[in-house]
Amino acid sequence: MPDIPGNSSTTTVITVDGAAVNDVLEVNGDHDWVRITLTAGQKVTISVDGITLEDSYVRVRDSLGNQLAENDDISSGTVRDSRLVFTAPTSGTYYIDVSAYNDAYSGTYSLTVQTW
Repeated sequence: MPDIPGNSSTTTVITVDGAAVNDVLEVNGDHDWVRITLTAGQKVTISVDGITLEDSYVRVRDSLGNQLAENDDISSGTVRDSRLVFTAPTSGTYYIDVSAYNDAYSGTYSLTVQTW
């Protein structure tokens, strides 16, 4: 499977309440950016299930790549998968940046976005 770019050139797309994106961080330090379109005020739950990825980290970025939100652990030190609730400030394109805590891990993951 080809590597998902860690920037706005990504062609990988996810939709709210749609199919999960299942992929892999191939090496430590890898970031996968997944494009999503949201409308102003839309509230979603973004979840990363680290299948073999030991400690996922998720960020939401605007169309310019600026970080808007982030989450490391669902429960600090106990549940090391990532989940955050995000409300889109404006309508448009956003990027979900999947990586690992401290860029220290690699492995497979499953990304989902659900209506909050």
